[in-house]
Amino acid sequence: MYNYRFTERGGSPDKVAHIIFAVSLTWLLGYRTTADLITAALFAPVPDLDLFFEHRKLLHNIFFVIGFPLFLFLFAPQIPFPADLIALSSHVALDMLSFSGVAIFYPLSNRRFGLKLISSGYPTLAVVLLIVIMIFLLYT
Repeated sequence: MYNYRFTERGGSPDKVAHIIFAVSLTWLLGYRTTADLITAALFAPVPDLDLFFEHRKLLHNIFFVIGFPLFLFLFAPQIPFPADLIALSSHVALDMLSFSGVAIFYPLSNRRFGLKLISSGYPTLAVVLLIVIMIFLLYT
């Protein structure tokens, strides 16, 4: 089993980074209602609910990221789609930048994919803030 480093356990900087990134991406893609942005903020940390089970597997795979929002779209249409999909996708994309990667095809494969560019925690938050600032400076 994969051994986690303390900094990879979804600490506060990661949660903040995921929320900022998801809300910014949702806004940038044109979903700017209050409901869209709140949905993005609420759904951004959801994949880390697998933290103590099969972290970066159980809720970080393509089947959950696509399947859960589609399930909600069909059975809970009051939840703004695709803000939930954007939030979950952005979470997994951000985690794929980390050294530990993500088991994107779990349960079909346990293999982790990642770019190994940044470590979790404050480095992730710093990168997200830099990306968001650059996007908003270019956009406005």
